[in-house]
Amino acid sequence: MKKSNIKGNVIRYIILLFFALIWVIPIYMALITPFKTIKEIFTTVLALPQTWKIDNFIKVFQEVNILYYLKNSVVITGVSVVLLGFLASLATYAMVRSRSRAIRGAYLIFGLGLMIPTQSGMIALFNMMQSLHLYNTTTGMILAYIGCSLPVSVFLYYGFI
Repeated sequence: MKKSNIKGNVIRYIILLFFALIWVIPIYMALITPFKTIKEIFTTVLALPQTWKIDNFIKVFQEVNILYYLKNSVVITGVSVVLLGFLASLATYAMVRSRSRAIRGAYLIFGLGLMIPTQSGMIALFNMMQSLHLYNTTTGMILAYIGCSLPVSVFLYYGFI
């Protein structure tokens, strides 16, 4: 190997190691921090805990009712993904197989949905959810997830059908 090639490889690997650390350190901290005391969390951020404690886990299960929130997340995500896959596949199949210009134009409308940032419609979505009494309900969350994800799903399905 040439010296310049070795030097370039060393520099490349140093840069890759730096970016790998940027990705690995937060994961390491997420795995180690629950076993620390409050004092250790703020004083020795990257160090291993002096004594491994599971008190934080016990506290979460007793005081926070984490299983309730986990159940909500699983139900909302599961129902949203199933309905989104079903609705997006139906809509896309109709768009791909149809010869009608009006239905083909619907694909362009879904494409416009990709261009508009989701955050720009949050206030309107909030007001609509409140007026329909869907605010702070599981059904409201599922409908919001489906509505925000449908353009992306239709676009991805369109490429495969």
